Amino acid sequence: MLYPPDLTFTSDPKVKIFAFRGSKGDPVAPVVNGKAAAPLDGETFLKGEVSLFTGLNLLQVGDKSLRVFVLPNALMSSFRSPSGNEGQELVFKSYRLHPALDDGCDGCHTLEGGKLKAKDQKEACYACHNDFSKAEGGKKVFLHAPVASGECTSCHSPHAGPAPKQLVRPGNALCIGCHKEPHVRHRSADVAGRMTKVPDDFAKEKGELSCTGCHVPHQSPNERLFRKNQKELCNICHSV
Repeated sequence: MLYPPDLTFTSDPKVKIFAFRGSKGDPVAPVVNGKAAAPLDGETFLKGEVSLFTGLNLLQVGDKSLRVFVLPNALMSSFRSPSGNEGQELVFKSYRLHPALDDGCDGCHTLEGGKLKAKDQKEACYACHNDFSKAEGGKKVFLHAPVASGECTSCHSPHAGPAPKQLVRPGNALCIGCHKEPHVRHRSADVAGRMTKVPDDFAKEKGELSCTGCHVPHQSPNERLFRKNQKELCNICHSV
């Protein structure tokens, strides 16, 4: 199974299914809440769509069993439900699906001996995400270290991620995974002093300033991946 994973949460009463098998075989029909659905399309890379009920749904795809919880019009990204064991909960999470899955596996993988083998990350990712261009006019470009080394999966999940843009963790939590010592004075959106005023449209996250308000995640013509040169950037909040 490629998608969805077990304990998926969604507000959509329909869910796409993607699966892979190393060799051709009989059609695979998902079983949804005990009833067979239409077979998945494809021979080795299988895909399809099933309709679900509001609440907990039990899916069987081949030898894989998984649970999907549907709550229409929900705005949250996760849902907790009692597990049936005292004091324990099941945590259902929503996922952002990689659109490339609709095109099959061969954009990111090669098939060798009935098994998928991942291509070089730069080759696979930059085939579609080709906006990492060199600087014009001889200007220097600072590449985020994972970008420069082609380690896209340090921040993004290749199939489906729990945060926007398939990030492995949302917002500032992702950045702090590597940058252990954030700028304490530049995290809180509650600022004091007549020299400081944070614009209403400055990127924020749950009461804190967002890292992406000052830094670009992939590459920038400015040191430290600043969005603007340092003087212009500081003047956004500390005008003189």
